[in-house]
Amino acid sequence: MSVLHVYFGKSTALYYRRVLRNTWVEAFSTVGNILSIVMGVSLVAIFELSFFLIKYLIIAFKLFIKQNRKQNINKEKKITIGSDAKLELSMSIINT
Repeated sequence: MSVLHVYFGKSTALYYRRVLRNTWVEAFSTVGNILSIVMGVSLVAIFELSFFLIKYLIIAFKLFIKQNRKQNINKEKKITIGSDAKLELSMSIINT
């Protein structure tokens, strides 16, 4: 049977510790890489999609408001004066 004796020059040893700190750009890149690998989607595509969805929702909302205003302008309200309703006035209602 053999015996191996190991001797060190010092009784202490250096311990190296590596701390990884990422900047926000590196973290953003890491998340984008994981999403592209797992789902096949890039973060740029997600931002483009959300930008265009919000843009077209705003355009649709403005168009809806514009059409509502046109409908309100074209409405006519009849006002009757007196109990026998012989006299009727027609007025356009303009809502702004």
